[in-house]
Amino acid sequence: MAEVKAKKVWYKKWWVWALIVFIGFPAIGTLVGGGEEDAKPAAKPKVEEKAEAKPSKKEKETKKKKDDVKVTEFGIRQAVELTTADDLVHDAAVEIDDGTIYIAITAPAVNEDYAKELGDNMVRQLATFSEGEGPTKDYYGEIYEKYDLHVGVFGHNQKEIAYGTKITVSDKIRWK
Repeated sequence: MAEVKAKKVWYKKWWVWALIVFIGFPAIGTLVGGGEEDAKPAAKPKVEEKAEAKPSKKEKETKKKKDDVKVTEFGIRQAVELTTADDLVHDAAVEIDDGTIYIAITAPAVNEDYAKELGDNMVRQLATFSEGEGPTKDYYGEIYEKYDLHVGVFGHNQKEIAYGTKITVSDKIRWK
């Protein structure tokens, strides 16, 4: 004869307790006032704006953050080392002068497209190993929001193969 299993009472089922844990406890915490939100201060009366607008706190923090971003010696060494690891590159250098980064690469046996790729890669490597936000697919890195950039790839007898510039407000290198 077949045995008949007795059904469990609803409050003894596993899914009921899972709902209580994941939905019930957080809801109770919110109702009791255990949230992390701070009480909002009372609204201040509006004051007429002065002719000179003061920079907001966010603008001050952004300016301070950009001023704090620096190209590091470690970043320079790493960018040069990684660039010169390419068999076609003879030498590479980085100089910083008066808010401008100058990058020079000597690679006599490359065409213009490969020269631009070398320059682009070194620019990104410098940003990767320096302070601030690093590069992404469409962003060179935070250091280039503070510093202007000149990057050149040269061949035999210092003949220019590719030369590009980027100013702080631009989002990409303009190659000549």
